[in-house]
Amino acid sequence: MSFGKRSAGDPRPAQAPAQVQQSQESDGVISVRTRVSNHGGLDKGFIGLAAGVVILSASGAIAAPSLFGMFGSGMRPISEIVTGLGPDQIKAALATEAFPDERGRAFMASLEQHFSQSYQQLLGDLTNAASTGADRDGLVITVNAWSLDFGSDNLEYFGRTGVEGFDEMLDIASEGLAVMNKELGSCKLDALQKLVADPMSLASLTGYGSDAYKTSMRANAAFVEFAARGRKAPAPVTTLNADDSNALQSVFFSIITDPQMMNLVQNAMWTSSGTPEQMQQAVAENIDFCQIGRTVIAKLDRLPSGTKSRLLAAAFSGDLLNGGPMMGMGGLEMSAPLLGPPQGIPPEVMKRLRELQ
Repeated sequence: MSFGKRSAGDPRPAQAPAQVQQSQESDGVISVRTRVSNHGGLDKGFIGLAAGVVILSASGAIAAPSLFGMFGSGMRPISEIVTGLGPDQIKAALATEAFPDERGRAFMASLEQHFSQSYQQLLGDLTNAASTGADRDGLVITVNAWSLDFGSDNLEYFGRTGVEGFDEMLDIASEGLAVMNKELGSCKLDALQKLVADPMSLASLTGYGSDAYKTSMRANAAFVEFAARGRKAPAPVTTLNADDSNALQSVFFSIITDPQMMNLVQNAMWTSSGTPEQMQQAVAENIDFCQIGRTVIAKLDRLPSGTKSRLLAAAFSGDLLNGGPMMGMGGLEMSAPLLGPPQGIPPEVMKRLRELQ
């Protein structure tokens, strides 16, 4: 989902008793840390990598198009709804008619119940958009813009929801990948990069009634519900223990030894011609993002329940939110070449990689 500003009536998250070490400010270049520490622990960069892949999977689905159109002939156009009404009347009408589908109603009802001030703020934004000619696709864009700020102020609440919140995030990401695979027809990175690079295309592909819209509204409603739970929950432990690090290392090496991932690393290691940009493009053309996303989700789903809870809390803790991996992936630092093998790979894994030549 996209995320929103805290309104005056929404309480702030309590300070967590244990904090992860502050990430160094990023210089704005998107990069990925893949180094495993020498002491057997797992760098928090991998936490961001794993969670980031899941979030990107769900986010990519929101941008995927579908040509569903209307849900029913009885739904009135926004222009008809707002004609002749004042601002307060428009707000009251949009509360029930802006998103009359099942998932849209569920999101609005949950927001009104749990975050009343934020609900009023969103209705105000929708009213302003509708008053200036926005149709339902325009109102969807308004929700996405509003939710960017709402989410950024409530991520720490979501991080308190433990294994249930973690599993819900994975489930929504899985639905997102299915939508992306169906609607785009291809999950190759070059196609996704072209889509992301064109804001106009992204806006035009986010249509009301599409499968992507349904996934987005499901994510919005789930985030609100879980943030409401987390707001009442005690601050969690945000420090990973030795068992967590061992479990995550096992997941990490399981991911990089997946056949497709090994082919990716192999191509990166032994491609010597061309510029780095040309090398990246050549590798990207052979990546099935949906397949990699499904692999990562399946591996993360097998983590122990306790590790899931602490990982979610650490990923969304205050320290990591301040320029960390959840805020645009800028906090993920590079400790190895972008297309090269990660440091710390065991010798037997490197041997298997070379045997693929």
